[in-house]
Amino acid sequence: MFKPSSAVAALGTLVFLSSCTSDPNPGAKDTTTDATSTSTTGITTLDTDTPSSTDTDASTDTATDTGGEDPVYLLEVTLTVDDGWAMWVDGIPIDQAEGWDFSNTNDTQLNLNTDGPHVIAVYGYDSYNVISGFMAEAKLNGAPLALTGQGGWVVAPSRPDAAWTEVNYDDSWFEAPQLCSAADVNQFWGLRPEDLTKAGAQWIWNKPCRDLGEAWFRFNFNIEP
Repeated sequence: MFKPSSAVAALGTLVFLSSCTSDPNPGAKDTTTDATSTSTTGITTLDTDTPSSTDTDASTDTATDTGGEDPVYLLEVTLTVDDGWAMWVDGIPIDQAEGWDFSNTNDTQLNLNTDGPHVIAVYGYDSYNVISGFMAEAKLNGAPLALTGQGGWVVAPSRPDAAWTEVNYDDSWFEAPQLCSAADVNQFWGLRPEDLTKAGAQWIWNKPCRDLGEAWFRFNFNIEP
């Protein structure tokens, strides 16, 4: 496993910044929208040239201006796992943490020097033999990209090989995750972490959440400059 980063680090075309969020009142829910669609392959595609009609700031729908260089997009992933997790973007390790009652936000700059797919990969595990679950929200340039429980995420039914975090990994054998039951959510988590529940994210796992164990999640998406 890799060592978590506490500072900005450059890795090829990726730059990431990790921070922990424990504020129970993180502010109003972001209602920014973007032109997104999910294809029959389960890969979310974003057309960043088409701002939403309700968007008052078109900068969230376009790449950051880098003065003629390759466009840069800011990917923000806020997540938690009961009990611990590690995350990769396009196969590059971003961060890891333990603890379910707070969220961690990771900002990753995607330097799109070529068109093509991207992937968020999250490994989750149980430590205390009580319950397991994964909850996340992803945004691209401030616009909604993904919420657990709202489709798009897939999970391995068994342990994948070492290449499972890579962009071009064949995850056709992955399955749709299971929602944790309302009874379990109310008993063990309630509304925590509040920033994720207010955003509409839901607890998911690769099997009933009381069955514990490990889980390997992927979210595939394309950006069309």
